[in-house]
Amino acid sequence: MDPSVDDSPARLAAALRRVLACRPGAVEAVSLARKLKEFTVELTVEIHTLPDIAARQALRRLRAEVEHITDELDTIQSAKGT
Repeated sequence: MDPSVDDSPARLAAALRRVLACRPGAVEAVSLARKLKEFTVELTVEIHTLPDIAARQALRRLRAEVEHITDELDTIQSAKGT
């Protein structure tokens, strides 16, 4: 497995947090959350098809970060009343 994959969850989370720091509007939050939920489904499929245990663990960490960011976007959406 590529060693750079191991820190991918942290890099993705950092990038998404910069998006959250811009305080997306409710519509943007809904759109981004929807896309991230679709990505979570794709990650789950990949996790179940990969034979490499380390790769599966890295994807699980990535999926956990994406789910956490999605929860934050859902909170933004709720706070803005949509």
